[in-house]
Amino acid sequence: MSVLDHIHYYTSDPDKTAAWFQTYFGAEIVAAPPRNGLRRANLRFGETMIFLSERAGTPGPALGDSELGLNHLAFKVRDVDGLIARMRADGVEISSEPVTSRPGIRGAYVRGPENVRIELSTLPPST
Repeated sequence: MSVLDHIHYYTSDPDKTAAWFQTYFGAEIVAAPPRNGLRRANLRFGETMIFLSERAGTPGPALGDSELGLNHLAFKVRDVDGLIARMRADGVEISSEPVTSRPGIRGAYVRGPENVRIELSTLPPST
């Protein structure tokens, strides 16, 4: 069996992106020293890390336009509708409203920092 170790994420503002993931998903921000003069930040989600590295350039393709590479990040949350309401109030772009895909499972999509597609789905009731 394998365990996902990390995801490497390029962003124009690692600190702002780290704060976004901390605000909505409770990420632990782990300090990372600059590398080659570029800012970095690391996010811990249990045993999995997201490494944020500063990089100039334009955001990724618009939602749904990606044919290769990372399509989206997915997070299981306790209350999809509540989180969507909070994100909407904060001005986060909601790209797909919450829908029930099967009994007890609701999901939605939002646009995260640097145009990254984020899927939200409900945790199973037993967790």
